[in-house]
Amino acid sequence: MDAYVRAGHDLFVYKYITGNGNLDVPNIVVGGTDVEVGIVPEPGNELVYLELDGQEVTDQIQNNVFRVTPGTESLTFYATFLRVYPVLEGDGGEHIIGSEEPLVFKIDNDITYLCDRGNLMIDGEYLDVRTYCDVDLENQTVTIPADLLNTLGLGEHIFEAYFSEPESGSARARFRIVEEVNDDDDNAEEDVPVPNTGVFASEGGSAEIANELMVITVISGIIIATSIVARATKRE
Repeated sequence: MDAYVRAGHDLFVYKYITGNGNLDVPNIVVGGTDVEVGIVPEPGNELVYLELDGQEVTDQIQNNVFRVTPGTESLTFYATFLRVYPVLEGDGGEHIIGSEEPLVFKIDNDITYLCDRGNLMIDGEYLDVRTYCDVDLENQTVTIPADLLNTLGLGEHIFEAYFSEPESGSARARFRIVEEVNDDDDNAEEDVPVPNTGVFASEGGSAEIANELMVITVISGIIIATSIVARATKRE
């Protein structure tokens, strides 16, 4: 762990950096306005932890920038950078709640020591690696079983794996818990006929109405003609 001391105009800044990255701290004046501390990870790395004067502030970082209001004579930063290993398969996957299908994540790293000296997390909560660390060393995959997935709420979740050997680093993937879609219900809704609510609600409806009017007209004509003939016969 390297210590770095920087003097602003009248304020000392101490930086303790672990991993491959740095903090870009500008000149700071006690009692001055907010300043932006830049988070500068080396390519393929990311900052996973930031502490300021004994308090974690990792969740206050936005777009690799942390804003600080100087109010003391010194600031002490602790920052941890880790290498990021890509998740080659499984990122963005879905699990249907109640199903027995697991989720499988393929990680671009040696996972030999993951279960013994690493950690698994979902939504920031550590998993019991003795129970849930199911790895396939040949395929570099980690399997999360259905019985655990079925305890999670609907929506998006974050899976994380942390390595200490052969090199420190982390892998992260997002997945979703969803409800099963009943195709029969959808088809039933689609097959429900929609009645015509107007005289010309559809072309088919217009044709049917026209045919009915034609029949009525013909019948009316026959009745009238029959009546006329009957009267003429009676007069004779």
